[in-house]
Amino acid sequence: MFSGAMVCAVLACVKPGTEGVDAGGVKVSGVMPTECLSFPSKGIETPDTVVVSVSEGVVYVEHRHLSVNCAFETVSVSLLMEGSTVKVTEYGMPDDANCVCEINNSFRIENLPRGVYTIVVENCASGPYSQIVNI
Repeated sequence: MFSGAMVCAVLACVKPGTEGVDAGGVKVSGVMPTECLSFPSKGIETPDTVVVSVSEGVVYVEHRHLSVNCAFETVSVSLLMEGSTVKVTEYGMPDDANCVCEINNSFRIENLPRGVYTIVVENCASGPYSQIVNI
């Protein structure tokens, strides 16, 4: 039986991603998870990191070493705007498997009006991670 954190990591898995759209037109697009980077294991091997950058008004996010169920099918990313905070949550719908692997997942946040924003990336296995960006 997995611990609470591990159960959450197993449930946070999934492959070619789906995207979330906010009512204000801000959207997540280009969700691109990799295949497993590491040999499937019973535990989390490498600490994950989130890299956020901005180019030409688009926010690029790369979540490195995200722990997922080794039978994942897709990574879904939802988006929620709370004032100047942009909250994105990675989650998914895995098949049942008794192992965990690490992947890299990347996506874009588009259509943000000019301004200063706090980008928050979270999932149930780790984080949240936050970074301030200027569009």
